[in-house]
Amino acid sequence: EDVIHFAGESFVVDPHGRIIAQAPKEEDHILYADCDFQQIPQSQAKKHFLQDRRPDFYRVFDLLD
Repeated sequence: EDVIHFAGESFVVDPHGRIIAQAPKEEDHILYADCDFQQIPQSQAKKHFLQDRRPDFYRVFDLLD
């Protein structure tokens, strides 16, 4: 059976890139956050997200496991 390993330290950021919630590093955790979706239209992040993606790295990270 394939096993997926995650690095942990999941986090939630607001549309301006500020961390609004972060999970502990060394334990299982369910992360909850209140998100203000009214901020999304003013965000600059959505303009750059797709152009900054690096799909060529995806396979490299998969091979490291």
